[in-house]
Amino acid sequence: TEEVLKLEAEAKEAMIASKLQAGYFTEGFDAIAQALEDLPADPTPRYLEDRVAEKLLTLQMLNERLYAHIMANYGEFVTGIEAVSEVEEDLQVAHILAKNSRRSLAMCSEEVKRNTRIAANARRKQKLLGLLELLLQLRALVRSVAELRGGLEEGHHAWTVS
Repeated sequence: TEEVLKLEAEAKEAMIASKLQAGYFTEGFDAIAQALEDLPADPTPRYLEDRVAEKLLTLQMLNERLYAHIMANYGEFVTGIEAVSEVEEDLQVAHILAKNSRRSLAMCSEEVKRNTRIAANARRKQKLLGLLELLLQLRALVRSVAELRGGLEEGHHAWTVS
């Protein structure tokens, strides 16, 4: 009995499938346009009811096939959904890490710029201090020369020589 039911269902599917257009299962096939094209110029209510019944049987057959296919591949489907969820979580973590890394790099860049300015100012200060030391020595020399000249002009030759 179970085999008979299975054979009847297969025969029914074959009959319905034979009534479908050749390209029905191809991408881009427009079933509605095809159904409208197949309508006679003046369809009777009985004709329309028969086409509706055929389309409902076709829909039922396709739903059963789709359900059987989904159930046959349900494990793969669940595994795929889990994999997609894991990838989504990984992408969210990677996005957060990238955002934090960019923020950290920006802070490090500012710190490097600040330290570079400090180092440049420190070098400038050292050069200025060296220049100040030379200027102080030069001023001391100018004072000494002025004192020596003053001593020579006043006639303190012994004091200027010593």
